[in-house]
Amino acid sequence: MKVDLKKSGLENLGVDALVVFVSKRSAGKNSGKNAAKEAAKAGKKSTAAPEAPKATVEGVSKAIQAKIQGSLDDSSIGGSVNEAIMFRDSTVGGARHLITIGLGDPKSMTHETLRQAAATAVNHARSAKARTLAIAMDTLPHNSLDANVVVQALTEGAHLADYSFNEFKASAKDVVQVEQTYIVSTAKAKGHESGLDTGNTIASCVNFSRWLGDRPGNKMTPTILADETIKAAKNTKLKVSVWDKARIKNEKMGSFLSVSNGSSQEPKFIVMEYNGASNSKKPICFVGKGLTFDCGGISIKPAAGMEEMKYDMCGGANVIATMIAIARLKLKINAIGLVPATENLAGPAATKPGDIVTARNGKTIEVNNTDAEGRLILADALVYACEQNPSMIIDTA
Repeated sequence: MKVDLKKSGLENLGVDALVVFVSKRSAGKNSGKNAAKEAAKAGKKSTAAPEAPKATVEGVSKAIQAKIQGSLDDSSIGGSVNEAIMFRDSTVGGARHLITIGLGDPKSMTHETLRQAAATAVNHARSAKARTLAIAMDTLPHNSLDANVVVQALTEGAHLADYSFNEFKASAKDVVQVEQTYIVSTAKAKGHESGLDTGNTIASCVNFSRWLGDRPGNKMTPTILADETIKAAKNTKLKVSVWDKARIKNEKMGSFLSVSNGSSQEPKFIVMEYNGASNSKKPICFVGKGLTFDCGGISIKPAAGMEEMKYDMCGGANVIATMIAIARLKLKINAIGLVPATENLAGPAATKPGDIVTARNGKTIEVNNTDAEGRLILADALVYACEQNPSMIIDTA
């Protein structure tokens, strides 16, 4: 799916679905009902105005207002967070369908509120088999968020909701997906383009990480993981080095190597380096667990649900995606990403319970349970990370 900015009003948009935002009305504006109760208690006829709607919408055309006013009046639209109401075939604003998305109290609105709102919008547009979607940014209530933050949040939410892993499903070709989302406003603020670029970059890297984890073990081996990292780093200033088994052995990473012994797939140690600041600035070091499949080794796991152990590399996938995002965003920091990647299987050379292995720093480790493999591969990676004299180490397992 593509997400773009569009400078336009809410007429003649020519899209399948239009999203407008509604929010809860501020407290103190629903005095009619309270006044009526007080009058009833006093035995007097109430002269108070009818209770105001619980939700409100801003920046819409008269046609859109007329379409949703009845639902506002009877509180069918309440404006709660992520509440979604679809008016099918409403044909207002040049859109076939109209969707209202609730934001809750405007004073509590955050980047995450908008991200979830955009995701809700995409999910409901997909359910209506809409291929094109317009999100009316001018209908957002007044808030303190910068323009670039608003656009970034909406962009991220749309892309993250659009992700699905279906590359091995033949039937997926027949599913109607949202192909184009427009973030529509009558004016383009200075920060809109930067927000769009940042949102596109972050969301694409998050979805890349999800894709790495979603692929089955035979389609995401340590070698494939390393190759995909190199491919993703192209056209950036991210330097990627991949150590093979011989190099890992020479680097005395015996703890890491011990986990790989039961697999025919060669382990890889993926090293990513990014320099966006002066050499004097200490790097942030990210270390991620890269078990591309984990059966537990000799201490084998139960069969039920074992297929999900393809996800035991998600810490590593997140580190890879983080480093790609840092490089694409050209952040002014120095960063290092380390991913020890291997399988943990019960092959003929697999580590046995009770075996003793030696880590890079010379520490010996007695392995009483081979399903505790994560700490074994991370041990050597963390020792290497400490040797880089980082300002901090962030470990994701």
